[in-house]
Amino acid sequence: MGSGVRLVEGDFNVALPSGPFDVAYLGNVFHIYGPAKNRRLADRVYRTLAPGGVLAAVDLVWDRSPRARMFAVDMLQATDEGGVWLEEEYRAWLSEAGFEDVQIVDLTLGTNQLILGRRMR
Repeated sequence: MGSGVRLVEGDFNVALPSGPFDVAYLGNVFHIYGPAKNRRLADRVYRTLAPGGVLAAVDLVWDRSPRARMFAVDMLQATDEGGVWLEEEYRAWLSEAGFEDVQIVDLTLGTNQLILGRRMR
């Protein structure tokens, strides 16, 4: 793409493409899986990022989204282990993986959140 953005196809359940990348975007991913898989995914993403790289994920955060409770019901019936996770859980998964400057930003009138973490080294 002319803008300097390169999209890389892959299945993050199998393996992540080798980096290093400046940004890893995970749109609506964390709610599909349970805490153990999310922790492993954050760790794998961290290892593919270049120093200064950012993980950016969009999801509904339990204690911040007014839709979280209803969406959690959807995840109960639609996934084996998915759910809507607390801000402290996202912060823990990213911090344990090595991310710093973890931020949760409200989007679309607070319905969805942007979860950000930076690989500093």
